[in-house]
Amino acid sequence: MAGERSGNLEAVLRRFVEYSKIVATVKRKTISALIYPAILVALALLLVSIIMLKVVPAFSDFYGSFNAQLPLITRVLVGISNFVVSNFWLLLIGGLAAAVAIAVWARRPGQQARLDRWLLGVPMIGDVARKFATSQMARTLSTLLGGGLPLVNALDIAAQIGGQPLHGQRARRGRRACPRGLVVCRRA
Repeated sequence: MAGERSGNLEAVLRRFVEYSKIVATVKRKTISALIYPAILVALALLLVSIIMLKVVPAFSDFYGSFNAQLPLITRVLVGISNFVVSNFWLLLIGGLAAAVAIAVWARRPGQQARLDRWLLGVPMIGDVARKFATSQMARTLSTLLGGGLPLVNALDIAAQIGGQPLHGQRARRGRRACPRGLVVCRRA
């Protein structure tokens, strides 16, 4: 569309291919950068689970044979461990049900933006997601504007292509402000 209007279809297609390669590379690098922390979190959860389900109960039996009162923090830890051991299947089923409920809720219209807003607030993940979505939106706009498309139309298209609904909403807000000469973007 932009190439047809400007008469530079070949140049626009080259820019689009380059853009697609860059987006694929950035996406691949982002995913590989998040794999290591995800593995660390999974291993930490596994180790804590083993400690709570096996180690703490064994030590509580051992310390219980002394007939002495344990420190408060140790009693709390033993109590949590006993609760987890006795309700393990209930907690596992409840956790899976909560994950399924969140996934179903997020697919409802309008809820994806709420989930994105929450994810952007998560300390490490939010920063990565914000930077990735912003760079994707900037590359899309650059490609569209470089192809000769007007800013208003480019913002419309970038809002639809963007990876996060929240960024798409902001791009549409900027699109509505642009023809009136208002500020297109504010720091979120």
